[in-house]
Amino acid sequence: ATKAGTVMMLSTSSSVRLEELSPLAENRWLQLYWMNDRAFTLDLVQRAEAHNYQAIALTVDYSALGWREAEKRLGDWDTGDVVQANFPTPVPDGLALDSTITWRSLDWLRSVTSMPIILKGILSVADAKIAVEEEIPAIIVSTHGGRQLDYLMASLDALPPIVDAVAGRMEIYLDSGVRRGTDVLKALALGANAAIIGRPVHWALGAGGEAGLLRLLAIMNGELMSAMALCGATSISAVNRSIVAPRPR
Repeated sequence: ATKAGTVMMLSTSSSVRLEELSPLAENRWLQLYWMNDRAFTLDLVQRAEAHNYQAIALTVDYSALGWREAEKRLGDWDTGDVVQANFPTPVPDGLALDSTITWRSLDWLRSVTSMPIILKGILSVADAKIAVEEEIPAIIVSTHGGRQLDYLMASLDALPPIVDAVAGRMEIYLDSGVRRGTDVLKALALGANAAIIGRPVHWALGAGGEAGLLRLLAIMNGELMSAMALCGATSISAVNRSIVAPRPR
């Protein structure tokens, strides 16, 4: 990520401790799962701040686990020495996602960190407006990669009305389904400040390690530059909705 000049967002569930990442990734955020053990959640946040993470991306569409049929069919499997490194070993009985958090829970999170808090998993205009009222600096329009709730609209379809409602009062990022540079272009054209990739990172690492990931990012950047040129956009600021055809009705 540092070599490519982009941001690395480390999952709470990562197989790498957040401390290990800090000397390697210049720009890094912690993607936070809020757990029912407040002391554990506090420890994660304090560790991230102590190691100079620049932001907390609080995942708000994961207070309950989606009904993941594919994972249920797969069942349990041996992960070998790959563990959730940011969790204690063994994981204490009863440690789980906190399904009771509300907008007011943000007051506590703000009180224990000076890092900006980004909300990941916003899909409705109503929630985006509340985020503005709560003075959240940025949101991520996301379907959690389509793994939480069946029949959701695509994040790209949810994006334009949220952009209109926010009206420039916060930054808006998009994830879920970003696979090519042209997907990034569509997100930018519909008002996102940036696009985030997840699964392609794992595919590239699996295929070619670090070199594979750098190649993926180079390909996506090349696709974006090419598509911008073909759409007549000579800069990111020139990318707007005029280059996206409306959905047929």
